[in-house]
Amino acid sequence: MGRVDPMYQFSLDASPKNITGTERCRQINVAHTLSVYQYTCRGLFERDKLLFALQLCLRIMTSENKVPKQEFDFLCYGGAGIERADQRPNPCPEWIDAGAWDNITALDSIPACMGIASAFEQGQRDWRAWFTSSEPEETPLPGKSTSKRHNGIDTNQATGKTR
Repeated sequence: MGRVDPMYQFSLDASPKNITGTERCRQINVAHTLSVYQYTCRGLFERDKLLFALQLCLRIMTSENKVPKQEFDFLCYGGAGIERADQRPNPCPEWIDAGAWDNITALDSIPACMGIASAFEQGQRDWRAWFTSSEPEETPLPGKSTSKRHNGIDTNQATGKTR
């Protein structure tokens, strides 16, 4: 290319010689994703930027198989479309409404959360105490373990909890 136009010799000299095609594609994707994020954030309200960042991050992680599709779908849609005739009865209808129980039974079908519906049935008092807590996000979930690992991440460590 340097023979076609002398301008090209300088740009070719500046490019790395030992980079693979796969690595170059990855670098282009990273740069393009950053550009899309920055350009899109220009048009968003400040309050919506974090939600957009989460959505973009989850889409990237889903495409890389780091977030199982079933878990991503539950995060987006919850227990929508659950057939109530097929689900187990709500053990605590006085404080868990039908929509929340739909979400719990849908969550129970996800491998990482399997058994949560039976945990509600067996530990109603503990779950109600957690549910009515003024800071449930700071309170460990009822059950045998206060620390769970998901995709190699300790959830207590990720949220900064040291209990």
